[in-house]
Amino acid sequence: MIQNKPQDITARSFRAVSGAISMILIFLFSFNESRGESERESLAKDHPRPSYDDVKDIEAMALALRESKPAIQRGAWEWDRLLSRYLDGGRKEKNVIVILQAYFRSILDREGKGDRYKSFFYGHGAWGSGGRLRIYQELVRQKMLTAEEQALFREIISESLKSSFDYSMSERSANNRPYGVNGGTAIALQMFPDLPQAKSHRRWLDAQWLELAEYGDTTETNYYPYGPIYLDGLLDMAEGMGKFETERQFLHAHVSRYLDYVHGGGVRPADGPRRPARPQEDPQGHQEGGVLQRHRRRGRGDGPGAPVPGRPARRRRQVPHREDPRVHRRGGHGVGRPERQREDLGGSCVLTGPEM
Repeated sequence: MIQNKPQDITARSFRAVSGAISMILIFLFSFNESRGESERESLAKDHPRPSYDDVKDIEAMALALRESKPAIQRGAWEWDRLLSRYLDGGRKEKNVIVILQAYFRSILDREGKGDRYKSFFYGHGAWGSGGRLRIYQELVRQKMLTAEEQALFREIISESLKSSFDYSMSERSANNRPYGVNGGTAIALQMFPDLPQAKSHRRWLDAQWLELAEYGDTTETNYYPYGPIYLDGLLDMAEGMGKFETERQFLHAHVSRYLDYVHGGGVRPADGPRRPARPQEDPQGHQEGGVLQRHRRRGRGDGPGAPVPGRPARRRRQVPHREDPRVHRRGGHGVGRPERQREDLGGSCVLTGPEM
């Protein structure tokens, strides 16, 4: 018994030491894992950042950002602004394009799976989609996407166009909803002109553009946040449809007047710029007020619907007869539209049928 005692002590001591070592290792592992998670969270947050020049390991940051799945809807305009900063700076911020690649690949990780085909151009998911397309274009230019990734993105665009638009039920008007949604689709058709949906959707874009061109102004009634959404969609539609070449003077006058009103008019009324403040009759017998009246007090004739100098007057489109099965009339052509034009146009006209 006496001979076995040292062995028992040694065994107990060994088990105690082993247990202590195990506890230390578990603690160190947990600490390192927690520290690693904290570092990944730190790398993944606060994007886009004002600068990426001082980032020591840009690949680790890009991986953390991709795994964090940053927002691709609503707030996604900030990524378009990051791309603009990169391009305007002459592509000198080398780390920025790595971050944009990670952001775009995080989109491919989520889109193209089941109902996720619909979210790219559907409703709020379409806001800022023109910027995501421009990021794709720049990554392709720099050969930073594989052939498989490019094919997947093309499929996402095609399927989203097919599943996100029911033309018979979609709104036609010059405001934030149709313009915010269709800005990205115009850019998509410019990049992928041979998509199966291209012909029908170009007709839809042309019809949407007529809502603005024939009336001569937007029907958007609130500046924030819907005014910027309208303007963002308008500029993307103009770019994708080639309107900066054919309608440049009109676009400059329209956007300048819209932005000038915001600066000069202070706080915008809750129910919009087209609520008549002091109605008056113009030479054609239409009541006016609000923006147009203030512009005329300044000696300017570029209020809502005013003709652009040097631009020929547009002919009003002919509305098919009510019995035409391709026409579905929708009431409410937009807040503030002259009654004469409402009667002539009969509300928003949405083309339907096999030709679409």
